[in-house]
Amino acid sequence: MFLHRQTGVDIDGAEFRDLGRTDAKRAQTVPDLDDTGNLIPGSDDNTVGRYALHFHVVSGARIDIPPHVVRNSVVRGSPKHGIVNHGGHLLAQNNVTFAIAGSHFFAENGTEIGAFRHNLAVRSTGSGEDLVSRMGIFDNGHQGHGFWMQSAGVRVTDNWAFGHAGGAYVVFGYSFAEGNSRTWFDAHNTDNRVNADPDGRISTSDVDLYFARNYAAGSTDGVEIWNHKLLAPHPSQSLIEDVTVWNVSRHALFIPYVRDTLIRNVYAYGGEGHMNTDFAIGGNSQTENITFQNVSAERFPTGLLLPRRGINTVDGAFLRNRTNIVIESANRPFRMVTLKNIHVPSEGATTNLDLKDMAVPANGDIAMLFEHDRILWTNAGGKTLQLYFGSQNESFVPFADKGPADLRGLTSGEIKARFGLAFGGQLAPNDAKPLPRSNATMAFVDADSLAPTPKELEYAQNPSNELYPLAGQHIVNTEDQAVKSRWTVADGVSGPERPNFVFVKKTSPKLIVHPLLRKLEIHPDDVRYGYRLEGIVADMVGNRITEMAFIQDFPQLRPDEQGHIALDVKFPDPAGDMTSLPLSLTVTKQAVRRGKNYEFYKQAQYCGKCSFDAEMESDIRAMFPQAQ
Repeated sequence: MFLHRQTGVDIDGAEFRDLGRTDAKRAQTVPDLDDTGNLIPGSDDNTVGRYALHFHVVSGARIDIPPHVVRNSVVRGSPKHGIVNHGGHLLAQNNVTFAIAGSHFFAENGTEIGAFRHNLAVRSTGSGEDLVSRMGIFDNGHQGHGFWMQSAGVRVTDNWAFGHAGGAYVVFGYSFAEGNSRTWFDAHNTDNRVNADPDGRISTSDVDLYFARNYAAGSTDGVEIWNHKLLAPHPSQSLIEDVTVWNVSRHALFIPYVRDTLIRNVYAYGGEGHMNTDFAIGGNSQTENITFQNVSAERFPTGLLLPRRGINTVDGAFLRNRTNIVIESANRPFRMVTLKNIHVPSEGATTNLDLKDMAVPANGDIAMLFEHDRILWTNAGGKTLQLYFGSQNESFVPFADKGPADLRGLTSGEIKARFGLAFGGQLAPNDAKPLPRSNATMAFVDADSLAPTPKELEYAQNPSNELYPLAGQHIVNTEDQAVKSRWTVADGVSGPERPNFVFVKKTSPKLIVHPLLRKLEIHPDDVRYGYRLEGIVADMVGNRITEMAFIQDFPQLRPDEQGHIALDVKFPDPAGDMTSLPLSLTVTKQAVRRGKNYEFYKQAQYCGKCSFDAEMESDIRAMFPQAQ
């Protein structure tokens, strides 16, 4: 361990064998003292920071001074991490790491700079726990990875990562805290300071990423980028290029909660035994503004899963998968997708393009389906066509026997004529033709249609910070006792900012607490560390159950004379309104003694296999028996 030195270490041609004591299989601990100055038992059971080679700088990295250097070296057999840059400036180059349980190359708190380049990372076993099971205590990279970066401040180029239990490469932009302070990236250490605050700090999630010429194979995922520029105040583009991934069991490139990124020259070749939900390249419901150039995907259930919001382009793709491209209904207004230069071999997919129609957002917001949404395709002859979901055809019946009463049984054409509502903001023209090997229809449009509209640009350039897009407009609460919860067409109140199709809601949300927390108890020794309450907030919108993950922290706890602690729990409903729920936490020596580790209930040493999803779903269904 090199402590609190900014420069001056040069390691060349060394071997580090079977070193390090922190164990990836258990949550890390931090030694702590009681009020009398004595060590609290258990707080040193798995002390953080004991790695094979650890540059423990913590903060103050500077681009204008030479980095520490580790090159031409070997790290073999560490129970947690291999080469660790903790808040410093480090160049790790031409190294080989083998059989590291956690992360072979690890950038710890998001303030790091330097590079991981020309390294080979082989085999990790990982903790067997979920990626985020220890995120709240800032114990990351334990799943088994070749490279883990807490921000994009470290350049990752020309590396090889094989045989990893988790993602071979992970950039994990969630905020990090040391002591009681959040870490920030120093804007002086980057050329692009557009997202810096007045103090010269950039959120660790908003640093531009450069990730190039890396290889991954034989792992669960190839590359994972999490929470990158999702709420960045100003647009700037990150770059992922020249990446090759093969024989992975899930995804080649997974980009959840990622905005404003160019992905080019990526080659993905699937493995064996994929699940139907696996895809080569894609994100989640909040991935936005992604450009794909010259990407290839073969032998996956799905090749490209395209974003549900923002302005997105695929320009050049070679695809040979069961389904080549999946585009779901938009979950934010004014989504735009442009497709061109797509090459699909004749013997390839069962389905070339799958438009997943009527994909209602998680908050049950059916009205979102009527917001503007455009999908454009430039064919091999250079002609521009617009593609349409099945629901955009006049004869389609979207709500045959369930759904909003006002719309039930009507065709899309009748809904448009009667209420002015059209899926995706417009119906397909009468001359639209089926697109071969697809469930889409298509019609020629002017080439000018390829330019984003002012509204599309406005939404794409402004990040979405609400719990659910347009929740406060499409879903509203009412205290009118004479009104029943229902979707309704609000004639006479529509306008540019007021949709005319809303859900008037009278139900109250329910909190389903995590099964291991339902005793609502805490050990007296742990009161000093605070408490985390986690669960699911469920509600009804129409005949749909809505679910939203819930976490609330209580950093300061004050027991009363009876040993109870009042918790003022607050959680939102699908309309965005808050509900208060008073709960009482009991202080008892019968509770789990977990120290600072307030996410214990997610970890195998406390919860075994930790499979509680089915139990919680059953509880939710029991609360809303009327749901269809």
